[in-house]
Order: sequence, then C-alpha cells, then structure tokens
Amino acid sequence: MAYESYQVFQKPLCLIDSDKDGKLMAVDDVLNRISQIPKQLNVVAIAGLYRTGKSYLLNRLAQVNKGSLNCDVKRISLMACTLSLKKFANWSRREKVIGNSVHLFFDMFGDKNHDNWIFTLATLLGSTLVYNAMGKFDQDALEKLSFITELSKHVKISDSPSSQKGAEDLDLYLPLFILALRDFCLELKSNGRDITSDEYLEECLSVRSGNKDFDVRYNTPRICIRKYFRRRKCFTFDRPGSKTTLKKLETLTDEDLEEEFGEDSNKFADFVLRECLPKFLDNGQPVNGRMFATLTQAYVAAIRHGKIPCIESALNMMAQIENNKVVEACVQLYVEKMNNTLQFPDPNDNDLSDAHHRCLKDAIDLFLKKAVYDQNHEYQREANEKKNGEYDNFKKRNEHVSEVKSKEALLQLYTRAGGYGLYQQDIMKIKDDYEKLTGLGCKKQETILKYLESKWVEGQTILQADQQVTEMEKEAENKHVLAFNMFFERQRTIAAERLREEGLRNAEIQLQKFEDESRQLQENIRQLERKQQEEIKNVMDHQNKVLDDRLKEQKRLLKEGFNAEAAKLRNDIERLRQENERIRQQGGGRGGRGGGGGGRKRRCVLQ
Repeated sequence: MAYESYQVFQKPLCLIDSDKDGKLMAVDDVLNRISQIPKQLNVVAIAGLYRTGKSYLLNRLAQVNKGSLNCDVKRISLMACTLSLKKFANWSRREKVIGNSVHLFFDMFGDKNHDNWIFTLATLLGSTLVYNAMGKFDQDALEKLSFITELSKHVKISDSPSSQKGAEDLDLYLPLFILALRDFCLELKSNGRDITSDEYLEECLSVRSGNKDFDVRYNTPRICIRKYFRRRKCFTFDRPGSKTTLKKLETLTDEDLEEEFGEDSNKFADFVLRECLPKFLDNGQPVNGRMFATLTQAYVAAIRHGKIPCIESALNMMAQIENNKVVEACVQLYVEKMNNTLQFPDPNDNDLSDAHHRCLKDAIDLFLKKAVYDQNHEYQREANEKKNGEYDNFKKRNEHVSEVKSKEALLQLYTRAGGYGLYQQDIMKIKDDYEKLTGLGCKKQETILKYLESKWVEGQTILQADQQVTEMEKEAENKHVLAFNMFFERQRTIAAERLREEGLRNAEIQLQKFEDESRQLQENIRQLERKQQEEIKNVMDHQNKVLDDRLKEQKRLLKEGFNAEAAKLRNDIERLRQENERIRQQGGGRGGRGGGGGGRKRRCVLQ
C-alpha cells in the first residue's frame, strides 16, 4: 500500500489533546488511523519553545515547502502528528530498514500544566527526540529542559515490587536525543582547535565541582541529560536570513534562504531520515502502527487516572493485544490454505494429513515472525489448539462429504426390488458396481457395509409381505432365502474384512501422522530455539551498548572529580553485567523449549 493511501498522512492531525476537564486524552480517530499502518514506524518528536522554528524542521523532514504541514497553533493541541512517510529505496545505507519504514513526525506544544507529561510521552513513544532551541546552549537554555530533570518522577519501569529496575535504568529505554540549535553564531572552537557540533554539546554538558545551590542548579540538568540520554547528537544552524526573512520562514523556498542555513538543514534532515533507526523492541521486533497505538493508549490512560506511566505494563498490554491478533491471523492463514489445497472428499486421510502439515508450517512461520514476548509459549499453544480444532473440522467435513456421496451413489445404483433371486442379483450387481467406483473417500467400505445390513432387513420385510406364493414356491423361496442370507453373511464378512484392512491402513496412516507430527514438533522446537537465541542476542547487544555508554560516563565523572557519582554508576554497571550473564545462562540452559516458570523473566524494552 502506498503511503499516500493511509488517511493519517493527508493532513496534520492532533494525536493527544485535552478534554473539557483539562485532562490529557488520546484522539481515538487518529489512533485508529495509525493502527492501520502494518509497517514499522520511525517516530521523530520535535520539542521546543513557541516560535523557535519547529514547523520549519518538520516541513524539512517531510520534504514539503510553504508550510503545508504546519499545525494550527490556535487549537488546544498538545501533540500534533504532522506526519510523513518517505520510502528511500535508492539510499544504499540501511536501505532495508529505512526503505520499509513509515516516518511519523510529532510537533509538541501545550501549556505549563501539561508540558512535562507531553515531553514524557515523547520520550516513551519516540525513537528520536529532537529539542529545538535558539542561540547557544547555555545555562538558561538548559534550565528550560526541566522535563528531563523531572523525568524519573514521571516514568517508572515496572510495577513489580521485586523488580530491580529503577530510574537509573531509564537509559535502556529512552530514544536518541538530538539538539538543534537555531541562529547559532558562535565559532566552533575550543582551546584554539576546531571542534564538531557534537563536541560542542559535550562541552556544554560538562559539570563542575562544588556543593553550593548554584553548583547543584548548574549540574543537575547536565547530569540528567548525560544519565538518561546516552545517545546524543547536535546540529547547529546558521541564521536563515534577515529579520524579514525570519517572519515568513515557513512560506519561503530554499532559494530565498541563506546558503549556509540550507546546508545545515540538509545535514539535519539527512541524518534524521538516514541514520535514525525505527522503533524496535529489545528482541529486535519492529513496532508497527497497531503496537504504537496500543502503547499510546496505555500511557495516556495512566496519566488521565493520575498514575505514573509504567513501561513494562504498557508493553505487556501491547504484547497481549498483538499476540491475540497474531493467533487469529495464523488460524485464518491455515484455514485459507487448507481450503485452497483440499478437494472434498479426499480419498484417504494420508492426503489430508499431508495438506495439514504443509499448511501448518506456513502458519507456524507466520506466528514465529509476528509474535511478541511469548516467552512461555502461551499464545503459540493457543494457536496450535485452534489450528488442531480446525483440522478436526476438516476431517469431519471430509468424512461427511464422503458418506453423503457414497449413499447417493448407492441410491442411484439400486433401481428395483422383487423376488429374492432378482433381489440377490440386484444386490450383487450394486455391490460389484459400487466397488468399481472411485473418489468416494475414506467412508467407502463402511458405507457399503451399513448398506448391506439395511438391505438384509429390507429383504426380510419383502419376504413377510409376499403372501401369494404356494407351498412349493415357498419351499423354493426358502432355499432362496437361505441362499440370500448366506450371501448377505458372506458379503458382510467380506465388507467387514475390508473395513478391518482399511482400519489397519488407517492405523498405519495414524502412525505416519504421529511421526510427521513428531518431526513437525522437533522443527517447531528448532525454530523456537533459533528465535529465542536471536531475541536474547538482541537484548544483550542493546544492553552491551548501554554498558559501553555507562563506562564512558563513569570515566568522565571520575575525570571531573565526581567520585561518588562514578561509584554509584559503577554499581549500576555491575548490576547490568550480572543481568546480562543471567540472561545468557538461562537462554542457553532453557534450550528454547519454554515451559513453566523457569524461563527468562519477560523484559520489555523499547528502543
């Protein structure tokens, strides 16, 4: 589906608003539109003070001029989904990721009562957080980032009393932080050497010794940015032009702006669109529109009810909804493929079993690809039970169609009844003709046996009704009756023997089916092991990156003379190392078989 066809991309929309009581609310219509997006999302949120040029950056990212995606700032909109999706298939770097991603761009604005919650939602929902500021990044600019210093009061990782995760682990969950400095006039130099914009940001985040109130006020925002946002990037922008130009910036084209400003804007947009990764879970699964909508609902609902948003609770809710959808999709795929494969009646159960295993494999592949955090295989068991139930329905349907067709065939073959001799000839002819028929399915022999038994009763009825035969005729007729009974008994014996032989064949088929299912089970286990090992690797890779960032921060704190903070961070580093080792050991020891509570505790990390 082309991105233009998604309704959410037609115009700027308000995703999170406030109701008449001033409480935050998610706009259901917009969430429903976003939930229709099946692809992975790349969510870029742009924050900053009013009139700092956020809309221009959004338009630049969306590659739209003349402000056509600007938000209506007169509305009581607290977060607007300014939207865009771009497919850059011609880009060589990260083509598979970027080329299949849907970009959502959020412009955040509100009032003093909601600013902290809006920024909190941006950090929870976004994969990239852009903070737009004017001029240099000094103390005044840092103090405007109060939402970062308050972040630990507005987010918790787990509701579980036994959880070891606290505010010190928020760096595992938060997005890339990009500082965009507009109208930047300083020369990027330090101690006589040229520096990059990233180095400028890190110098601005340096702390100084001292315990006075001024020192604490100076250090707190810097420490919080370094603590929560381990991944940081900075872009500086020259002035776009004169004051007159600034007043109508949103309506100007690139040709109307200063060349340096255009180059700076291109570098920023190029990095965001090429280098900023989509939103992933820690097991490597991408977040699609439906998952994003569920997370948004969970976080906003918590805020509306006066609670602190909990990351693991929201992700568990998302996993439950997503896995229920995955189960439905797997069963639907299985049924569709079976209907397209089978022609009823199927001659024997073996063909039906083969079709079942082929279609089952496709359904299992879909489940393993789409399921989210199914560590205990609860939803896989549910999917298997439903698919087995559908398989039983297909077998019953096959037997029913076979029986109906077999009875119809017998009725068409039987044309008359009369004396025992003729009747016997009719029955023999019917049976012989019936045996030559094909395509009647697995109920063929059972049906003829039941039919012969019913004809025997019918023959007795005919005998009792025939009152006009003479004694001689009756004696002759008795011979016919005896012969007829012997014939029926012989045919019943033959049919029963064939049914027994068919039963033996069915037993062989069932044995083969059991062996097939055993092989399928082993294949499922291998696939599960592979998927779980991949998930564990992704979790450990992510945590190892965070460990590296923490080690760098620890060295920096020691260099700056903050020994106490460095010691505390060393404890956090050691705890994360121990958890990594526990995950590694449990992942290898469990062998991917999942059962019971011995598996790894569900870790829900959103990147």
